Amino acid sequence: EKSQHSSIQLEEFLAKTDNAKSGHVHHGKSSVLIVTLNTINTVVGGGILTIPYTVYQSGLVLSILSIFLSMLFGISSIYVLVKCKEITGHYGIGTIGYECFGRKSIFIVYTLTCILCLGLPSSFMIIFSDAATPLVEKMLGVENHMIRYLILAIC
Repeated sequence: EKSQHSSIQLEEFLAKTDNAKSGHVHHGKSSVLIVTLNTINTVVGGGILTIPYTVYQSGLVLSILSIFLSMLFGISSIYVLVKCKEITGHYGIGTIGYECFGRKSIFIVYTLTCILCLGLPSSFMIIFSDAATPLVEKMLGVENHMIRYLILAIC
């Protein structure tokens, strides 16, 4: 009875979302190619920009250890997510969270998603401005710490 009650709550929640109101409900129809390209874009792009600096700052042994631990956490997270998908029958992280932990989990999932969506581009802009500042200073023939802030403002 509890699972039937939670399924009814989930259907009510989905009925209130904008996607359901417009008649468009996404059921995991992304192609494997699109998902693969998005994953490669995020992981490789972030890795190319951040791993060299991380290795330089923390040393080779600590860097390899932290990369290995990140890999283990990533694998275990994907395993748990796939198991939850199989148990609940839902594809979205928000709906899986709702099914497993109730209404509060939706806010947690979407808050973390917003932080990721704001944090990742911000870190890319900071890394880009760090790399571009010496180039712009050399091109203009000046050394001014305000150039970095100008580059950040343009980004």
